[in-house]
Amino acid sequence: MLSSPHRTVVAAVVGLDDVVIATVYTHTETDDQAPDLHVITVDGDVDRDTAPYLERALVRGLSVGQRVCCDLSRADFFGSAGAKVLFTAAATGGAFRVRGARGITRLVLDAVGFNRTLLVD
Repeated sequence: MLSSPHRTVVAAVVGLDDVVIATVYTHTETDDQAPDLHVITVDGDVDRDTAPYLERALVRGLSVGQRVCCDLSRADFFGSAGAKVLFTAAATGGAFRVRGARGITRLVLDAVGFNRTLLVD
């Protein structure tokens, strides 16, 4: 049985106009058949201003040996800074995957060859 309790906000990035650009949050999915999965989700834009917050959350989880998934299903924009973050996370050698890439996000990941080097759902 898969269970997913409430999420915890890691960072919320606000622009000069007081509009939230992106929120990075985490939750843990548990499954009787596998170790817990630490999910990092981005809601909004992944660009040079917001990517460091995503990177910090991903590397933190991977550095303590957690299975980590970056959920991009709610990403509205995904630039090269986001791709760099995912390559950095993958380079840690931990159990890392990406899910939910769609639209421009999927195009960027495909263009940089991420689908050949990492598990992307």
